[in-house]
Amino acid sequence: MKNRLFAAALLCSFWLRAADTTQWSFPAIYGLSFNQTVLRQWNSGGQNNLAAGLIVRQQAISKRGPWRLEQLLDATYSLNIQEGISRKIDDKLEYAARFDYLIRQDPLWKISGFSSFKTQFIKGFAKPSDSDYVSKALAPAYGIAGLGITHKTEGFDLYASPLTAKFTWVLDSSLSAQGVFGLIPGQEFRQELGLYGNVRYQHTFNGGVRVDFRLNAFANYLQSPFSVDLDSDLLLVYKSKSPLSLTLRSQNLFDRDVLLRDLNGDGKLDASGIQTKQFMGLGLTYEFGKR
Repeated sequence: MKNRLFAAALLCSFWLRAADTTQWSFPAIYGLSFNQTVLRQWNSGGQNNLAAGLIVRQQAISKRGPWRLEQLLDATYSLNIQEGISRKIDDKLEYAARFDYLIRQDPLWKISGFSSFKTQFIKGFAKPSDSDYVSKALAPAYGIAGLGITHKTEGFDLYASPLTAKFTWVLDSSLSAQGVFGLIPGQEFRQELGLYGNVRYQHTFNGGVRVDFRLNAFANYLQSPFSVDLDSDLLLVYKSKSPLSLTLRSQNLFDRDVLLRDLNGDGKLDASGIQTKQFMGLGLTYEFGKR
């Protein structure tokens, strides 16, 4: 019992000492947008409309000697309601972490371990009137883990890994039976191995325009290594001296395993394509913390 208490006290002492010597920062962007249209006896016609969106991009950065840990929580959700019918127009939940060890200061190079996990909050439907959903939380979900090297300059991060594992989950029996999101019918999990790269650019321009751009690229060594899966995410925030801000978010995806087009005209999807999602809103945005 005494040995356990001594070990616990030693662990607490080490943790408190580490906390004293570790530098923390928590840069973040929080945004809330809201649009509404109300019509009563409007002769030209139209529909009542309500749209609201939430963006959270929270980082936690810790430094201790040559070690650095960067964590990112990226969450968005937007909803549109027309005549009592709600439509989800944006839904994303992602957590990413990168652990760096400094090997050269100028220019800055680091050995890095990177991981991320991405899914969504609620069910998604192809059409608002559909009763069968096409996606939900953890169906799909994507994970990435690898070891590589990072080059960093002011506002720009480049990470490359020659050996990265990519995981895909479809944890829903009805969706997995359909063989969607690159899985064969009945499959709930898929693992790939390949080359991975990540680019992030952050900058605030004169005039109040804030840019946060991320690009992920993955090439499977075992299947079509020259066909690269791409995932880009662009966040633009314009904020003047007033509390209001204008937010634009654009996401583009290309995954060769996700079939979106019917090239043969037989009613079956047989080709991949580019998925695009854009959202613009006027609302309140708050940015704080050092990067």
